[in-house]
Amino acid sequence: MLAFLAFLIPFTLYISLPSRMWNFDGVACAVALEWGNPVYWFHGNHLWYGFLGTLFWKFLLLPLGVIRALPALQLFTSLLSACGLTGLYLLLNRIIERPLALLLTWLAGICAVFWVWSIEAQVYPLAFLPLAFAAWFLFQPAAKRKWRLIGLLQGLTALGHIVHVLWSIPALYWLIKESGPRERRSNVIAYFSCLLPAIIFPYLLVLLFLIWPHHPQQAWLERWFLGSAALDAAGRFAWHGGEGWEGPFIWLWTSLRFFWGSLWPYGNYRPNWFDWTLTTISMGGTGFLFLRSFRSRQEMIWRFSWLWIAAYGLFFWAWEPQTECYRLTDSIPFFILLAVGLKNVKGGILKYTLVLVILIVTLSLNLRTRIIHMHDAGENPIYTEVMELVRRTPDDSLYITSGGTRWIYLLYFSGRMAWNYRLLERNPGRLQSALDRRFHETPVFLESDTLNDPRMIPLISRYRYKTLQNIPWVQLQ
Repeated sequence: MLAFLAFLIPFTLYISLPSRMWNFDGVACAVALEWGNPVYWFHGNHLWYGFLGTLFWKFLLLPLGVIRALPALQLFTSLLSACGLTGLYLLLNRIIERPLALLLTWLAGICAVFWVWSIEAQVYPLAFLPLAFAAWFLFQPAAKRKWRLIGLLQGLTALGHIVHVLWSIPALYWLIKESGPRERRSNVIAYFSCLLPAIIFPYLLVLLFLIWPHHPQQAWLERWFLGSAALDAAGRFAWHGGEGWEGPFIWLWTSLRFFWGSLWPYGNYRPNWFDWTLTTISMGGTGFLFLRSFRSRQEMIWRFSWLWIAAYGLFFWAWEPQTECYRLTDSIPFFILLAVGLKNVKGGILKYTLVLVILIVTLSLNLRTRIIHMHDAGENPIYTEVMELVRRTPDDSLYITSGGTRWIYLLYFSGRMAWNYRLLERNPGRLQSALDRRFHETPVFLESDTLNDPRMIPLISRYRYKTLQNIPWVQLQ
């Protein structure tokens, strides 16, 4: 019953306040699903989110009247996160008693990063779900069967996002520590004999039967494999780092933002004294439990959790350390440590009081600073700008953008023709010809930022333009 509540309460909360922040990746995925081309359902970094999202939408929600992919993906994401919280609850219940495990699970579900990326269309909850259950199975008695199952679950996690091959580092630490010298080798073989095929075979199937037949060009295949690492205009490898020694400090700051929305409030909201009071109370209670966990620093579970955080941390110090959504699965080691700290607190009443206070305060804080505002489409400035542009321009208009959120919003929310000139700049002559032809057939509008881009100036120099009032767009004349 408590395991069901670990799912039900967060899921009800998520679907009661769906997000209207609409991040670029989620809208882009919705566009791909609605286009219906299976090639775009499978991404090189996160193989099966688009595919499973398509099945969820078309077979479960479309018959119920959900005709757009974006709300279907948001519901799918919320469902994945809530199911994963059931696995987290079962895991925490191995450390502390059931009611406390349930309260800590709810606390995990309303932390800022976890909550935000459980109501947005995003791939990371698809990795969180099997990973939470893989961590739970670590507590089972050592056996080949156990490690085969853990390897399979981690393989499914890596299909959610390939970065989770890193989880082999803490998993192997646990395997070595729990296995005797005779069983260690056979357990390692059992683990990898399921992990590797679970990753390799799905990738091979998609590559050989879908990607290769439609796009056999080497450059296209390279871009597909690189995924998010091939996001420059030419589709070349681009490392998303460059912060140098600042990376670890940015990562630490993002770790704090994991818990508290006051450290990254949504839109134009600015936290007031009440928000900072709530933040201080929640920080104090959470910090106390983290410090209390150090009393168990000789235990395997404590070292396993920190090794997990460190293994991922070393990578994300160098790769987008400021990006919050990557940190969603950190909720598992974070809350293992909080559970260990809670176990070291004496007095049942004190334990329950402490967790309840942190839960209520953090819930209130993150509602005030993020979730309520994300629920209001009027507080999404790019969405309101795009909708105003659509209202003031003809249906047959062409919009030229520099890519990003404006471009994907125009494609999805308006259904009109929108070009990302950065994707077309590799062939300027073709772009010039297409622009000239379109100009004589339909009204053409440009995002104002494109006027000063050296790559666009030669293409639009022959035209005059008129500025649209109150929005950053111009019309070619």
